[in-house]
Amino acid sequence: QIESFEDKPQGLATLREVVERVAEHEGAREQLEALTDDEGLFEEAAEILESMYHVVGDNGALARLYEKRIGFAPTAKNPM
Repeated sequence: QIESFEDKPQGLATLREVVERVAEHEGAREQLEALTDDEGLFEEAAEILESMYHVVGDNGALARLYEKRIGFAPTAKNPM
């Protein structure tokens, strides 16, 4: 599990390698989805997930990912 990685960016790199070998890897998908809760890691995790979702044709998951991206976007009230 990603919690076992003391260095989350390194864990993310490891997950990327797994997905490059097995695009449909369910365990990697679950861990990447968990990483999208971390705003600092969101974009990199989301990039990997987008490709996974396209491969498996999971449009619902893709839509949820886009909604989460919108939630992290800066607004007029909350500029970055």
